[in-house]
Amino acid sequence: MRQTDKTPKFDITSSWEKVVRVLNEQNPTKLDPAAKGFVEYAWNKFDARHVVDILMSKEPSYHGHKDVLFAGFCAWVVATSERQDIVKSTMALRTLEIIRTEESNVPERLLAYPVLVDIYVRLIRIGSDFFQDIYYPIGGIGRLITSPSRSSMKRSLKKRRSGVRSVVTMMEITHYCIVELTNGDVYREPSYNAAFTIIDVLSKAEAVAQKDIVRKPKSEQYLRSRSLKIYRNFYEGQMCLLYAASSIQVKPNRSLLDQILAGDANWENEGHLLPEWIARSNFGYDVILSALGDRELSKADADLVQKLLADLGASPIQPPVIQEQMQLAIGSNRKR
Repeated sequence: MRQTDKTPKFDITSSWEKVVRVLNEQNPTKLDPAAKGFVEYAWNKFDARHVVDILMSKEPSYHGHKDVLFAGFCAWVVATSERQDIVKSTMALRTLEIIRTEESNVPERLLAYPVLVDIYVRLIRIGSDFFQDIYYPIGGIGRLITSPSRSSMKRSLKKRRSGVRSVVTMMEITHYCIVELTNGDVYREPSYNAAFTIIDVLSKAEAVAQKDIVRKPKSEQYLRSRSLKIYRNFYEGQMCLLYAASSIQVKPNRSLLDQILAGDANWENEGHLLPEWIARSNFGYDVILSALGDRELSKADADLVQKLLADLGASPIQPPVIQEQMQLAIGSNRKR
């Protein structure tokens, strides 16, 4: 149609501003201008205490926020701050998955208009806070498309099973000693070195036994003493969290730690377990690690393992069920 002086003029800018204003009134921002941004406390360096405070907060958060942070926290527990690249990749992958999920929920009548689909997802399905606080600051689509796939991330986590399993076994041995070997006249107090020795004995016995049977996958084998010490140092800030996660059953024969190592843990399904997870971790520090004595607690233990939420208290972990072979190895090692 040819435009004339009488044709009403359409100002797209002012019309768009009205749309955004209405959307903001319906869904006001939850970002605090004075608070740290996602990049500061989770991306550049993962501040576990700050992240847990947000995850445990009763204050409402924007869509996808806690989902991404919980994914990062689970990755941090099994990868530690030494592998911030894995923590970042996990959060970037979860960010991408959230966007793709919401894109799949777009009303069919909008699919013929790609621009409207993008607007609908960003402003209505997800909201601008997510993009302002996470998406753009971490690098936008350029960062997300370089993220590993879910299957690739699962393979990366699987490589950590052997080290994590052995660290959890160290905690089980110490816990067992505290509960069962209480006679100080007969048994020596628990220690990391004792746990190293016991697992080393089990590792050797396992190697001999497997000569005549199908060998266990490497991820399920006990580590030798030298490797144990490396992993103990690597996970010194996460030992209680790993042990606590191993004690929480999410389904028959599957613990929260199994879910994390399989790359299947997420905020929607496992987020409600966080208070109990942290409380059991506090128990691990207060009761189990503290029994080792200050001489074996490093600064990292004190800084990272010590209560993430002091006011949450501790929730007891049931003593581990120890197989007879390990009971004999522990008893023999700990006798004076």
